[in-house]
Formats: sequence, C-alpha cells, structure tokens
Amino acid sequence: GRIGAAEAFPLLLAALKDPVADVRRSAAGAIGGLGEKAVEAVPALIPLLKGTDGGMSFAASESLRALAPFAAKAIAEGLKDEDVAVRLGVIAALRHGGESAAPCIANALGDKAPEVRSGAAEALWALGEKAKSAVPALVVALKDSDAGVRRKAATALARIAPEEKDAIAVLIEALAG
Repeated sequence: GRIGAAEAFPLLLAALKDPVADVRRSAAGAIGGLGEKAVEAVPALIPLLKGTDGGMSFAASESLRALAPFAAKAIAEGLKDEDVAVRLGVIAALRHGGESAAPCIANALGDKAPEVRSGAAEALWALGEKAKSAVPALVVALKDSDAGVRRKAATALARIAPEEKDAIAVLIEALAG
C-alpha cells in the first residue's frame, strides 16, 4: 500500500544518512514533495548542496526550492555557510520563497563574495514586486565595489520599484561620475 507524508517523512529523513549515495540522493529529492510537513528537513538538506556529487546537490536544491514558501527563514540559515556554492544554492532556493524570502535574500547583498551578492540581486529581480521590502538594500547595492552587482541591483530596482527616488538619485550620480 501507499504511505502518507506523515509516515514517509521520518523514513526519508533517516535515508539522508544512508551509506548508499543513490538512496541519499533519492531521499533528498523526494523530501520537497512532502510540502510543509517536511520543513524540519531543511537543516539536513543544506549541507547536501556542497560536494562533488552534482546529482545530490541538484536533488537537495530542488527540495529546498519546493520548501522555500514554507521555510524561507530556515533555508536562509544556509547563508551563514562558508562554502560559496552552498550560499548560491540557498539563494536559488529562496527565489521561490515569495515575499517572505525577500528580506533573507536582501541580507545576502552584504555577503563577502561578489557572486553571492550578484545572485541575491538577481533573485530579488526574479521576485519582482514581492521584493519591495528589499528596495533599501538594493539602493545600497548600487554602490557595490563589483560592477556586476551594481548592474544587477539596478536591473532589480527597475523591475521592483522603478519610481524609487533614492535609486534614481544614486543612478544619476553614478552616470554623472
């Protein structure tokens, strides 16, 4: 017979520690299909974003994306990881988290790695109007030391809040300078 999400979740969570990589990969991919009931798996999924097993990283990323609308803050904990690939994977998942994910993504605009800051600006662009709360952080990002971050921040602002006076002033200053 079939088992429901309540019964499947502890089995899938345990399978993330299985010695066989294919079992771990399958469990990581299946967890996201359980929806809100699987939010507790987020801390176990985040470390699976790193490493050389692309299939494992992909499966974990897909599940985190599916869980993002229910667990943006828990997923954002992965932004504290030292591994840039993990932080990028977390941002990719958060872009599916809707309005509740925008503040978490905005915090990543201050990351030490320019590729993470750039990815954060791009994720906010993807959220569109749902990222209105991130406008002040994007205005600050217009003065980022990295040209790619500045460009993506400007693009995000143009989509999210084209009327933002602070952003317009910073852009005019940048063009004049």
